[in-house]
Amino acid sequence: MRIEQLILRNFRCYADTQFRFDRQFNLIVGQNGAGKTSLLQGLAVAAGSWFLGIRGYDSRNIQDDQDVRRVTGMSGDTLQVSPQYPVTVEAAGTGLDDSPLEWGRSLEAKGGRTTQKLAKGIKEQASRAEGMVARQELVTLPLISSYGAGRLWVPSKDMRGESEAKERLENNRLDGYLFSLDPRINFSDLFRWLKEERYVALEIGRDRFGFAAVKRAMCACLEDCISVDYHVAERSLVVETHARGRQPFDLLSDGQKSMLALVADIAFKASLLNPHLGERVLEETPGVVFIDELDLHIHPSWQRRLVTDLKKVFPSLQFFATTHSPQIVGETPPEQIILLHRDGTWSRPRQTIGLSSNQVLEHIMGAEAVNRGMAHQFDAILELVEKGDFALARERITQLRGSENFNFPELTEAENYMSSVEESARESDA
Repeated sequence: MRIEQLILRNFRCYADTQFRFDRQFNLIVGQNGAGKTSLLQGLAVAAGSWFLGIRGYDSRNIQDDQDVRRVTGMSGDTLQVSPQYPVTVEAAGTGLDDSPLEWGRSLEAKGGRTTQKLAKGIKEQASRAEGMVARQELVTLPLISSYGAGRLWVPSKDMRGESEAKERLENNRLDGYLFSLDPRINFSDLFRWLKEERYVALEIGRDRFGFAAVKRAMCACLEDCISVDYHVAERSLVVETHARGRQPFDLLSDGQKSMLALVADIAFKASLLNPHLGERVLEETPGVVFIDELDLHIHPSWQRRLVTDLKKVFPSLQFFATTHSPQIVGETPPEQIILLHRDGTWSRPRQTIGLSSNQVLEHIMGAEAVNRGMAHQFDAILELVEKGDFALARERITQLRGSENFNFPELTEAENYMSSVEESARESDA
């Protein structure tokens, strides 16, 4: 499955907007309120249509209380709120075996049900895939998974009781679809599976393909990683890095936990869905993954490699991720960035690779890279230089350095500029 185009009408903040997507990675950038999470939710409705054809797995319907666009206005001295219908989500892309596919869902009126009439094609493909799995025929299933900003901190018991989990998680490929559109990571299944796979490895003398793939994915996306494995003696997932040696999962930083859990969950689901792919399961599993706040708890130096790592480890998946990080934007090609605007439109930046974080902040994200008061003082110094008042400019630079006890790069640039202007003036006089 791949989503190449999406049309949202009266969906949350979007009156009528059409998006086009990259085949592998889509980084969604915009100010608060620009519609980043709303776009992810529209994509989830589209991807969730797959589950209309698979019994026992929840699709994502259009919700009357959250997804309907509302127009506000004053009537006399009273604020009026008017829901806008119909709400429609239309998608185009590819389905099973990379075949072209168009589908959609809509909510026609308040209190109604999300329609399925435009989702017939994707529903039939999913139903066919379910039948092939039941007959144990060869079919590669698309992975579908969504991760919210609070993905790491929800106790697993809130998602499912332990007894029910043990009943459900068997050698059933379709269990890779459990909680696909839930924004939380299901630690209960993940860690129990890692533990069971370790015991299996001890019994048969080697790691099974899925177990090896999950560990390989985690280590590949963790900075400075040597190995990741479940240790029976410690009863924990243990991570070994060059800098800190061996550490149990619980003692890792929030950023390490967040990234490891995310990558492990994706690889875990891929190995459940497509065990027939063996050691190529990470490289060949297709599908779509939605991540809200990709940079969650991640240090800026590590943020620069996140997109590259995900694309390298999961080359057949299509990612949709939101971010506020200029480091991530600066490492992502412009054709893979969707820059959202407050008026419901979007665009792509002309350049991202090679820009500094300050340049990304100012020219792409519309944010100030320097404190506004300091920026005014820098501008005042440059204005003095342009007027030829070099003595006062030097005095302001000295004062600013002394008062802030910091050598701002902008001050060095101002000094270099002043030297250049003075040299030009001397040459003119000569």
